[in-house]
Amino acid sequence: MAKEEKRLVLYLVGANCNDPAQESEFNRWYNEVHIPEVLRLPGFVSARRYEIIKPREGYPKYMAVYEMQDEAAYNAFQEYMRKARKGEAPAFTAGPEFAVPWTAGYKPI
Repeated sequence: MAKEEKRLVLYLVGANCNDPAQESEFNRWYNEVHIPEVLRLPGFVSARRYEIIKPREGYPKYMAVYEMQDEAAYNAFQEYMRKARKGEAPAFTAGPEFAVPWTAGYKPI
């Protein structure tokens, strides 16, 4: 019998820092505080951030790519975030103000 293939799900988050004067602090917070908090949640495998090479209208400056164990982990995280927004689950540590123009989950095909 063939070994079962790992079916990692990608969760993508586009973000922009709201205040250019806090850009350095935003990146420090995101890398040193936020990502470690997220990776402590069940189902998260890894995280990596990227900065856009050629800025374009409508595209966020930063993108975070999170790998999750599977679609069930992605769904559990979405439920966690729904509860956190309602105050029913712990929220993440706040950092400098930023905007998230989009998020998306992708599963393997």
